[in-house]
Amino acid sequence: YARRHVKVVLSGEGADEAFAGYPKYQLAGLPELVVRGIGLFPMSAYMKIARVLGLSERRLGVAIKALREPNELARISQWFSAGTPDQLKLIFPGLWSREGQSFTPQSEAFARIEPRTRDPIQRMQFVDLLTWLPANLLERGDRMTMAEGLETRMPFMSEEMFRLGIDMRSTDKCSLRVTKKPLRLLAERMVGVDIARRRKWGFRVPLEKWFKSHLGSRLESLLVDERSFVARYGERGPVDGLLAEHRSGHVDHQMILWTIFAIESWYQSSSGIPGKPTD
Repeated sequence: YARRHVKVVLSGEGADEAFAGYPKYQLAGLPELVVRGIGLFPMSAYMKIARVLGLSERRLGVAIKALREPNELARISQWFSAGTPDQLKLIFPGLWSREGQSFTPQSEAFARIEPRTRDPIQRMQFVDLLTWLPANLLERGDRMTMAEGLETRMPFMSEEMFRLGIDMRSTDKCSLRVTKKPLRLLAERMVGVDIARRRKWGFRVPLEKWFKSHLGSRLESLLVDERSFVARYGERGPVDGLLAEHRSGHVDHQMILWTIFAIESWYQSSSGIPGKPTD
């Protein structure tokens, strides 16, 4: 639509990373005692709490999984991982490194920033700058705009703007009540309080419901083939367990199920397994 009218657009990419706009930044500075206490209860208990309070089970599940990890680097990495290390070990034991868990890109970024600041929010921002942005958001945006011959400019990705944001005191950027404080205050003057303070709203599809119906059945049909990726490199039982738990509603496994579905669809299509859809 934009391409019909203009050739260059502005994008807000980088603002969340520079000025601590994600909810995960709000939890990065939790006391270690609180973090340890989170691991004392089963995931199903948190899902019940989410339903009672009307919270997003998916969002709460992502947060709890990340906060349960044993150290800061593992927690940073888990925020964008589809499954937990224990789940991945069960499903793909043959692919798991003998040396154990490894987050190479995140580890390299974390090693660079750790000696320079004691602020866990700044450390998380820096890791996101070097990993999440180039490997996901910027790459995705570039593909979509170039597909339409549309040029994008990203003011928040300028060195000066990003340095300004990441060097700010974390208390000036976010708290447990609000994220991205400086930009929201500026936006309030320009577009009003209601817009500036509304919660984030991502581009999502209803995977949770789909895996309880047709998408779950499609995944099962892919796993039946003895030449499947899971059959060759993993274990079918744990995947069936994830599907059963998801369908029962006790735990939301949509992200790891979607990842397995995408890997399996790609593998069987690229391997030329007869009768498998290529969409």
